[in-house]
Amino acid sequence: MKIFKDMLVEMKSRRLSSVIVDRGMYSKSNIDDLRMVHSEVICGVRKTSFFTSTFLGHVNRDELYTKPYRIPLKNTQVYATSFPWNSGNLVVVYNPSLEVVRREMHYAKGGGDEKAKFLGYSLIFHTTTDDEKTVVRRYFEKDVVERSFKQLKGVLGLRPIRVWLPEHIEGHVKICYLSYALLSLLGYKIRKLGVSAPEALDELRSGYTVHLRDIDSNFEWSTTVTLKKIQEKILDAVGVVYKK
Repeated sequence: MKIFKDMLVEMKSRRLSSVIVDRGMYSKSNIDDLRMVHSEVICGVRKTSFFTSTFLGHVNRDELYTKPYRIPLKNTQVYATSFPWNSGNLVVVYNPSLEVVRREMHYAKGGGDEKAKFLGYSLIFHTTTDDEKTVVRRYFEKDVVERSFKQLKGVLGLRPIRVWLPEHIEGHVKICYLSYALLSLLGYKIRKLGVSAPEALDELRSGYTVHLRDIDSNFEWSTTVTLKKIQEKILDAVGVVYKK
């Protein structure tokens, strides 16, 4: 929440008109500050006792869990409705698949039915003029940013940096950023294959080309080891020429 106040100064200087933030950034003062700089917001909200008693307690799950409230997302489907609140709208999102998983975990830990009542629900507050479907999709699409940081810190090695000089730190971050740009391009090229860019890199690790040269005749010959079908598809998708 405190970091957001510093970020707000940057937003104002860049004249950004809207922002999507996770529920860790939500506070009444932050929302008021956004209104002060005339910026719209889509923000996750924690399920505090106030919100569960004031809003979730009045939601009829059987009514919500019907086709008119259904919102297809990339990997799942959710159901949403909204309530006017705080000069904006509070969207109640119900994910039945997530509820099943969380209920099983909750019961496995010895939890009771009362605390399991609102598992599978989440809340989104917004000050836009968009409908529930647009708001929900935009909010959950922010996960692409989180996945990007996860890949930067994981696959590309933007972990605690073992350099101290400012120019070394800047160089390290630039290399990781460029690497992620290439990783994103790879992901775009192979998007129809059903594998992610990191998965594609793992698949290609076992593929290699053998180069041979006879030092007497200077005759050179090379061949690619027999590739798996998925390896061939990945290389074809990115336009790599290889000998089969």
